[in-house]
Amino acid sequence: MKYLAGDAQASVAILYPVCRWLSSRDAAAYEVMAAALQPAHVVSGGSTALRASLRVGRDIGLFERLGPARAGDEAADWVLRAPIRGQCDEWYADPVRFRVLVRRALLAKAVDDIAAGDTPSDVAVGLAWLLAHDPVSPLPQIYSDGPERALNDQKLNSYIANGAQWRPFYRWAVALGCAELSQIGNRRLILPDPTAALAEELPPIPHAGMSARDFYATVAKALPVLDGGQISDFMRDERAECADPRGDAMVGPAFSLALRRLESQGVIGLPSEADARHRVDGVLHGKRWTFDRVTLGRENDDA
Repeated sequence: MKYLAGDAQASVAILYPVCRWLSSRDAAAYEVMAAALQPAHVVSGGSTALRASLRVGRDIGLFERLGPARAGDEAADWVLRAPIRGQCDEWYADPVRFRVLVRRALLAKAVDDIAAGDTPSDVAVGLAWLLAHDPVSPLPQIYSDGPERALNDQKLNSYIANGAQWRPFYRWAVALGCAELSQIGNRRLILPDPTAALAEELPPIPHAGMSARDFYATVAKALPVLDGGQISDFMRDERAECADPRGDAMVGPAFSLALRRLESQGVIGLPSEADARHRVDGVLHGKRWTFDRVTLGRENDDA
């Protein structure tokens, strides 16, 4: 499903109040929900944005639409799907926790699509493409200033086709913890940075630590838009041959940036050891680096 085509106003900012509102209800008619939530007060687009967000939420498994199959979205009743309906405290009380839910659902749907031989969503492929870039060279927020040419050259313009799709795409990337917006002088930039997403998907690390290869495999499964993940592999197979800042390393610059940031924050340790059997190598700032083990960081010393 293309989340960015047509009414490209679906967003996490709309999915959040919709899920919070539905979490205390068995089902609700669209017109009742629209009147209560007034999505125009959240983002521009009014009911168009609500309909687009409901379609995305339904596709990634957050919502169900009740009623006749031929009924339109506005004629149907809507309800949260059973597995997540009763988890208000877990997911819907905090927007940061909520983005974890949306990110996991969106990426899981894309992985399932790939396994079934279907095309994954444009947002999922776009995230993998964005996170294959070197943060040293952030992408401009203005589509025509760089992203247009890059997407065309890499044959991914069928996923993000124009500026009207590029803007909601990078909002998705920021909302899901995979990028940051920055400004240098008059230039507004998008920094590929999955630090927030990685921090939220860190596996349980024993006090003795875990091997770098086991950590890498676990993270790539949880965040398949990172190097080594299924969506990243799909994106690399789809696009034309082009310069890759990762080279032959396992971990590219964006993934490396997130790891080193978490290390500097004391969340994890990335020690090297004499035995290199489980080594993971990466690239950051144009230089190779390695780690053999992942340990709990200093902020966890008292845990």
